[in-house]
Amino acid sequence: MTSLRCYYLFVLLLFLAVAEAQDLSANLDSIEIIAPKYLPSSRFAAPADTSTLQLITWLRLPGLSINSIGSSGLSTLSNRGMSSRHTAILYEGVPLNGLTTGVFDVSLLPIHFFNRSHLFKEGLTSYTGNQAMGGALSLGHQHSGLNELVSSAHYTSTHNLTLHQLWNGAFNKVRWTVGWERIHHLNQQQFYKDLQLLTSPSFLRDGHNLNGELSIDLGNSHRLTAKVWWQDFDREIPGPFYLRVNQFQQDKNLRSALTHSWQKASWQLDSRLVYFDETLNYQSPGVDSRAKTNLLNIKTTANFKRLWQLAIALQSENVTANFYTLSRTRNSMLLSMTRNWKLQHGWIHLSLAPHLVNDKWMPLHADLRVDYRSFQFIAIRNYNLPGFNDLYWPSGGNPNLKTEKSFQLSAHQLWQPSAAVQIKSSLFSYHINDLIQWVPAGNSTWTPVNQKKIWSRGGEINLDYRPDWLPFSSIINAHYSLTKATHLDDASVASRGKQLIYVPLHKAGLSFKSQFSFLHFDADLVYLGKRYDTTDNFLSLPAAWITGATLGINVNYKNIQMTVDYRVENLVQAQYELVRSFPMPLRYHTFFIQIKYLPK
Repeated sequence: MTSLRCYYLFVLLLFLAVAEAQDLSANLDSIEIIAPKYLPSSRFAAPADTSTLQLITWLRLPGLSINSIGSSGLSTLSNRGMSSRHTAILYEGVPLNGLTTGVFDVSLLPIHFFNRSHLFKEGLTSYTGNQAMGGALSLGHQHSGLNELVSSAHYTSTHNLTLHQLWNGAFNKVRWTVGWERIHHLNQQQFYKDLQLLTSPSFLRDGHNLNGELSIDLGNSHRLTAKVWWQDFDREIPGPFYLRVNQFQQDKNLRSALTHSWQKASWQLDSRLVYFDETLNYQSPGVDSRAKTNLLNIKTTANFKRLWQLAIALQSENVTANFYTLSRTRNSMLLSMTRNWKLQHGWIHLSLAPHLVNDKWMPLHADLRVDYRSFQFIAIRNYNLPGFNDLYWPSGGNPNLKTEKSFQLSAHQLWQPSAAVQIKSSLFSYHINDLIQWVPAGNSTWTPVNQKKIWSRGGEINLDYRPDWLPFSSIINAHYSLTKATHLDDASVASRGKQLIYVPLHKAGLSFKSQFSFLHFDADLVYLGKRYDTTDNFLSLPAAWITGATLGINVNYKNIQMTVDYRVENLVQAQYELVRSFPMPLRYHTFFIQIKYLPK
C-alpha cells in the first residue's frame, strides 16, 4: 500500500505540469472517425449516434445487443456475445460501469449532450484497465465552435416528455458548454399478452442531467479542460408484464474530470484527474438497499514523436453499502507502454500493460494492432476483475474468484470501390476462460464461481451508399452480423455447445436517410434474430422485424434555425421482447422540436 500512496503523490504532482490528450482524426473521404489518444486509433470504430431518443439507435449497430426491462427499466449493452459487464461505457476514458454490479444503465444517458460517441468493438483493457474486455462505448461531446443557444422538446404518445437546453459559447481562448436535460416519463404503453391487447399503468421516471465543460487555451498546444456531470433520477421499476410490484430506485451521481495537455517539439504530455461519486438506492417490499461508491482515477501519459507512449494510471475504488458487512476498497495501478512502428503503407501498434491490484499483479494485458492500407488485424490478451458483489455479497460472495481472461482475434477490411460506396467487413474470434457464473449453493443461496469457457465468433459487414444520381442528398446503410457465442465448458451438460442467452445469432438492418430542400426523411428496418433465454436453449424469444420512420422540416430565419420532426416507432406493430416477460411498446408516435439561436 505504501508504494501505491507514493505513486499517487507522484502523479498528483506531475499533474500540475502535464496533460490529457486531444483527439486524433483519420479522414477517409467523407467519413471521419475520432479516436481520443487514451484509446487506440482505429478506422473501424463505429460512430454511435447517441444524440437521439430512439431504441433503434442501438439496434442498428452491428454485433451490439441491448437488454431492456421494457421501455422503463434497466437497459444495458453487450457486444459480440460478451456480457454487459464486459462492455464499458467510458467517460473521459474511465468506465462508468457500476462498481457493485459491473453494468451501466444507458437509459439514463443525457443523449442530447453526447453528440460524438464511438463504439470500439475490441477489448480496451490495455488502455482503460478493468471492465472493457468486450469493447467500449466512448461518450463524447464536440463543441460546435459557435456561440449558440439550443432548446428542444421531445414528447411521445407513451406520455414521455424530455426537455433539453444547451449553451455553447466561445470568447477569445475560452470555450464552454452547459447542457441541461429534464425528463418526465410515464412509460404508459400498449402490448399484447395471451393475444389480448393491454395498456400498462404508468411507471414514472423523473429526473435530470446537468453537464458542463470549460476549455481554456493557455498557449500553443497547451490546454486545460474541466468537465462535470450531475445526474439525479427517481423511478418506479415494473414487474413482469408491467405489474406494479412497488419497486423504486434512486440514482444520484456526480462525475467530474480535469484534463491538461501540453505539447512541445516532439513531446506531448497529458494528464487527467477523474472523480465519480455515485449513490444507488433501491426499495421493494422487504428490501432497502443503499450503496454509495467513489472512484478516483489519475493518469499521466507521455508521447514521443507518436512512436512511443508511456502511461501510468492510479485508481482507488470504494463502496459503502448497507448490505456489506463493512466498506470495501480496491486500489490499482496500471502501467502502459505502447510502441508504434511506421510502415510504408500503415502502422504496427504494440501495447503492454501490467496491472497491480491491491498489491497483487494481474495477468499482463497485451494489445497488437497492424494497419496495412485498408486492412487491420488485432490480437488482444486481456481480462476482467470480479465485481464487488461477486466478491463481497453477504449471502454468497466469493473472495477467491479469479479474474476472467480472454484472448481475442479480429480482422477488418475496408473497401471503397467508388466515392459513393464504402464497405466495412469484420471477422472475430473471442475465447473467454474462467467466466464468472452465479450458481445455486444450497439453502436457497447462490454463489459466484469461475466455471465457464466461452467461444464467441462471427462476422459483420456494413455498407454505406450515397447515390449521386438522385435529385436530393441521401445515404443508404445496410448491415448484417453473425454472432455464434457458445459454452465450451459448463457444469451442466445440457448447456455445452449452446448459444448464450439473449445473444441473437443473426441481426441485420437497413436504413435510408434523405434531405431535399427543407424536408428530411428517415426510415429504419432492423431484423433481430431469435434469442434464447435459457442456458440449455429450450426456451427462446422469437425473431422480430422492428421499423421506424421520421418526417421532418428544417426552417432557417435570420439567426434562428428550427427543426420539427414527427416519427412513428414500431410501424408494423411487431410484438417482441428484449427480456422475457417485458414486452416492448407497440406502435407509438414521437414529436420533436428544436430551436437554435445563433447570436451575431
